[in-house]
Amino acid sequence: MLKIKNIVISNIEKIEKAKYISLTLSVAFGIVYFVLLLGTIVLVHEFGHFIFAKLSHTYVYEFSIGMGPKIFGFKRKNDETEYNIRLLPIGGFVQMAGEEIE
Repeated sequence: MLKIKNIVISNIEKIEKAKYISLTLSVAFGIVYFVLLLGTIVLVHEFGHFIFAKLSHTYVYEFSIGMGPKIFGFKRKNDETEYNIRLLPIGGFVQMAGEEIE
């Protein structure tokens, strides 16, 4: 009887541990999905600024997704714009001529 009780308690503990792991993974994936969704919305929004600046022949210094230190960047030939991806995926910006640099 005692052996059966220990097996049942062991199984209950395993189930509780599995629920905890499942919940942790659900929260982690939810955060990842949120960051990806936010990044996509920011990208589309900032790309709108970029396109209209280019169409109106405004000099664009930088098109950047994210904030903080630069992770990756490049500049194409015959194009004045520097394209960057930054560390914190919480926003973005298009730096155009006529804007003050702080």
